[in-house]
Amino acid sequence: MQILMGFCSSIARLGGDEFAILIKTHKLLQPLEGVMEDLLGEIRRPFTYQRQQYTVSGSVGVRPFKAPCNECTAEKLLHDADVAMYEAKRRGKNGYYIYSDSIADEVSRKLQVEKMLHESSVSDELALHLQPMFCNQGRKLNGFEALLRWYSPTLGHVSPAEFIPIAEECGKIVQLGQWVFERALSFIESLSGNEVFISINVSPIQLHSQGFLDWLESRMQRSSISCRQIKIELTESAMMAEEDSLIEPLLRLHSLGFGIYIDDFGTGYSSLSRLTCLPVTGLKIDRSFINDLEHRKDSLQLVEAICAIAKSFNLTVTAEGIETDNQLEKISKLYCHYTQGYLMSRPLSEQYAEQLYNENYACLNIA
Repeated sequence: MQILMGFCSSIARLGGDEFAILIKTHKLLQPLEGVMEDLLGEIRRPFTYQRQQYTVSGSVGVRPFKAPCNECTAEKLLHDADVAMYEAKRRGKNGYYIYSDSIADEVSRKLQVEKMLHESSVSDELALHLQPMFCNQGRKLNGFEALLRWYSPTLGHVSPAEFIPIAEECGKIVQLGQWVFERALSFIESLSGNEVFISINVSPIQLHSQGFLDWLESRMQRSSISCRQIKIELTESAMMAEEDSLIEPLLRLHSLGFGIYIDDFGTGYSSLSRLTCLPVTGLKIDRSFINDLEHRKDSLQLVEAICAIAKSFNLTVTAEGIETDNQLEKISKLYCHYTQGYLMSRPLSEQYAEQLYNENYACLNIA
């Protein structure tokens, strides 16, 4: 490429569509970042092949070093550049990323988490916690939300925000999801009277798995509880991003009686027309809006608007993240059916969740 003429020591094809370029940075006439932008611009430049015009894009990983490089081998430098390239892809592709020690630590941690997810003993380190869900007044217990927790003797407490995306990437999410469902169903089945519901978060990857759906349907046929006591939650962004491919599995679950909830509603990009295409039975208002209820008028107006939309579509509404009496009071005046948050209860172990149920079952009421 002309922009690199005179500055390149070597250009090599590593395989497939991957190339390596060795640049003499001390001879560059502009900052390295500017060179990367120009390089990506050249890659995106349209070209003609057999009278058809095409464009391609690329992702670039950069590994700076000073010659002579006594600290790293050539293989290590290429590895680091590869790590940076995949970070560029993760951030949206068609860009570049300059290698740093922090990203190296992140990659190392990710590989360690992935390795442990593949070990058979990981199930012994998992636990199910249950956050109680109450009526709109925050008084009557109506159900629980199942929350997956992982404590590793090696890694310590691993956040679901960290290990769930990795499990999705490495193909372990279906197995983890089945573990969560089995524990959650067993918990509800063990309660005297079976009068509560349980909300369970799922990944689109689980819904795309025919084996998982078949297992779930078979499991419910052997269960003492009804499908209507199971509320399946998908985040708004995940549901809308894969709307077309999710319609069929969601319709199957809805026909069996499962509730379908959009989690974190208001943070994504759903439209009213999309709500009519999906078998949605309820919405969960994202906690970020609840947090601002007392301080920002526009947050209260947005929550009021979400509740009004839900009412017009005859959808059940849950407000999550309630931490103050004032927040609960404002929510209780709106079209809202369920509430959850630290004001009423933190997530509980199965033992303490069962104890809470036994203390409240006499006044339970399921809508």
